[in-house]
Parts: sequence; structure tokens; C-alpha cells
Amino acid sequence: MRLPECLVWVMREWEEDCTAVKIYCAEDLRVKVASRFTEEFNEEYKKVMELIEEEEGNCNEKEENINPFKGTQITDYGVYLSFASLAMYTFCGDYLASHDAGEALKKALKTIKKEFSSIRYEGYVAYCWSDVRSGGVYQYEITSEKGAEDIVYDFVGEALAGVLRHDLAWDDLAKELEEEEADENEFKKIIKLFHMYSQWVPTDAIDRIIDISEDIEEGLSDNLERFVKKLNSGKM
Repeated sequence: MRLPECLVWVMREWEEDCTAVKIYCAEDLRVKVASRFTEEFNEEYKKVMELIEEEEGNCNEKEENINPFKGTQITDYGVYLSFASLAMYTFCGDYLASHDAGEALKKALKTIKKEFSSIRYEGYVAYCWSDVRSGGVYQYEITSEKGAEDIVYDFVGEALAGVLRHDLAWDDLAKELEEEEADENEFKKIIKLFHMYSQWVPTDAIDRIIDISEDIEEGLSDNLERFVKKLNSGKM
């Protein structure tokens, strides 16, 4: 399930990243996999920067020595990879480039999958991009398995928890929803997401979203409360 865009924008404002990949592998492979991924990502990322520079005349990330890869962490299941925004820019960060660091991420994962055939991986990429012309949200799941749907990612849950514990972040979310003139379907997406991530989000998160909906459209809260009852009963 994709994150509602308003939440990704609020996460950006509160500097909570929700782009990460989990690599599942045997204990004796974990250090090797972490090292090889780091090598491959950095090499592929260098190629992306050079491509942007060649095609567009300038790569801001190359000029500023910016790398979105935060590093690896050895875990009890394998290796955890975390990233800041994968967006890349040209001309001092004023224009969005036609390539991004996600290309390096996907190529590096495919390379180490060939080298270590027993591993599997899953992750989520979600980041905002903006420039002098326009802005938006780019997000997708990245996995070595086919047919995976509605995966609950703990790192997404932790990012949500990091944002939603702040009352001011709720004000930002309400503002985003009002500015985009959110309809009933958008509120239902948020409620469904909070239901999926109930282990992490505040216990009153759904109630607060319903309160926001009533400020935007009178009577909408009644429909959303019925929707919540169906969710809780397992009828959705």
C-alpha cells in the first residue's frame, strides 16, 4: 500500500526518512553482503552523477559531495540499508535531474543478488522532490520476490511514529489535507494505513484524522466512523 502523499510531505518537513531496504541472508554472509552492497551502490551512484553531469551540464550531488546512502546495519535477519531522499538535482539544486539515486539502488541490489543467490530483499522508497517548476512524491516498493502486497515495514512505522508524536506535525498534516482539498477516499487511505501500522502510530491517530475531516467537510466524519467499524470488524 502506498503512503498517502500528504504524509510523505509531512515526514519531509520533520526530517523523517522512510526509504530503506532489508536484505535477508545467512549469518555468515551478512558482513560480505553489506560490504559488497556499499561498494556496488557507491560505484553505480558515481555513474548516475556522471550521467547527469554529461546530459544536463551539472550534477548538484557531485558538486556538493552528497550521497543519500546512510550506511548498512548488521541485524538478526541480515542487513539493513537506509537512505535519505533519492532525488537528484542540477544547477545548485534548482532543477530536478532526469535521473535519481534509485537507479543506483536497484542496480546494486540486482548485482549482489547475482553474487549471493540465496539472499532476498524487500524495501520501500518514498521521498518528495521539488524544484523551481513543480514538486511531487515518488514512491515504490522494491523486492526480489514477486506478488508481495501490503507489506508492513517496521522502518515506515518508526518514521510515522517519529512524526505523529508531535502536535505541530498534526497541524502540518491538517494543512496539507486542506490545501489538497482531500476527499473521503483520501481520508480512508490514511485511516487504512494507520490501521495497518497500529503498532507504531498513536492510539488516537484515527480519531484525530476523523476530527480533521470534519473541519474540512461537514458530515464526512460519520462516513469515516462507519468505515473504521468495518475495518475493525475485518469486513474490509
